[in-house]
Amino acid sequence: ITPVGRMWKCYIDKPYIKTNMQTRKPELDSDGIAIAEKQVGLMWPKHELETTLIPFRTLAAQARDLKCAPGTYDPNFFALEPFLRDGDNAQHNTQGRQDLRGHVYMSFKQKLKAVRDTTTGAIMYNGAPGLIGPYNEDLMVMDIYAGCFARVSGILFGTEYAGRRFISVRLNNIQ
Repeated sequence: ITPVGRMWKCYIDKPYIKTNMQTRKPELDSDGIAIAEKQVGLMWPKHELETTLIPFRTLAAQARDLKCAPGTYDPNFFALEPFLRDGDNAQHNTQGRQDLRGHVYMSFKQKLKAVRDTTTGAIMYNGAPGLIGPYNEDLMVMDIYAGCFARVSGILFGTEYAGRRFISVRLNNIQ
């Protein structure tokens, strides 16, 4: 579970369709259906890197060490930098979002399963994170929005993609 942070991105109410970064066209699965996911992003003030975020960074380091044994990777190549992105770094904050300045941030994602209705041919996406209130009550989707404060539970794991090694986080629940 993350420390409480401010939500800066919130795609909970509708599926976020993944697109190819170069062609800007939707990515399709083997059945020709667009791949979708739910996404949220949390951000914290940079000063919390040395206080509130230490346990979270420790978990990420453990996930990294499970993926690759310590000493078998170049620490500069497999740093935690992609895990917690810097809002002041133009390579991380590629869209130049002003609200991310002075913060570190990260995104959580959960893949959705696409199902085609056999009668109408309509595509529906199943799966969504649990939405839990501070007193374990169920929340409505409209209760979660960009700008609100939240905690997110997820699964940290080390992964490789396109020759890069990094820490990824799968979205479970939002509180």
